[in-house]
Amino acid sequence: LINPGRVEHRVLASPTIQTKAIQTPRENRPPDYAGLVGKYSLSGSLDQEEVNQDEAVTLVLKIGGEGNLKTLDAPAIKFPRGLEVFEPKLTSEPALGDIVGGTRTIEYVIIPREEGRFTIPRVRLPFFSPATDRYEVETAGPFTLNVLPRDDVLADSPGFSRREVALLGQDIRFLKMNHSRWLRTGKSWY
Repeated sequence: LINPGRVEHRVLASPTIQTKAIQTPRENRPPDYAGLVGKYSLSGSLDQEEVNQDEAVTLVLKIGGEGNLKTLDAPAIKFPRGLEVFEPKLTSEPALGDIVGGTRTIEYVIIPREEGRFTIPRVRLPFFSPATDRYEVETAGPFTLNVLPRDDVLADSPGFSRREVALLGQDIRFLKMNHSRWLRTGKSWY
């Protein structure tokens, strides 16, 4: 029973836990290995496989499994010329229960600036599996994107169609300061 007016100091300690850390082997280590340890799966897809030039498309990679996903950065992908790629958005969803792991989603927003057929190369995810005591590699892709020419593009205004330029011309209207209902009082118009 605790006495409400009395302060009591106690030292609490948990039992000592011993762990043994081993280094991942150097032999058969993939050249693009980045220190990931566990068991993982990798899948990927484009949200659209055919778009018009200058229209956005998203490449989504999903990595799931057991291991420390917080240390996982976006894989290095060599995107073809003609594709503008923005910084990837990374989100994580931890696994439920006592398992260390979960799902990591990586989204790349891509805007094709040229027409044609583009191939985004295969994405590799090398990791060391303690269960099999060897390096494994999961892959996704390659991904093919067909880019159609942009409809009705003006040569002197890259990225805008004739329709968009016409809308810009109608979108902003200047104030008519000489309108008969406007009265000047001091420095302001009313």
